[in-house]
Amino acid sequence: MVIPAEVRRALHLDTGSVLIATVEDDTLVLRSPDAMLASIQGRLKAATQGRRLVDELIAERREEARREETG
Repeated sequence: MVIPAEVRRALHLDTGSVLIATVEDDTLVLRSPDAMLASIQGRLKAATQGRRLVDELIAERREEARREETG
């Protein structure tokens, strides 16, 4: 795939730049690894808003240990 020079310049892409391709709603989306990471972090933050995942994990582990002890 060839990305037009004006687009490469606007996005600060050099020869050999890595892009990650995904399909979203029938649209091809190209992102840099940094942009992809930021996107994932944003979605995770929104999905876990108001939740403390560490506390949930500890509670799950304690429940598993209790079940193992009681057989």
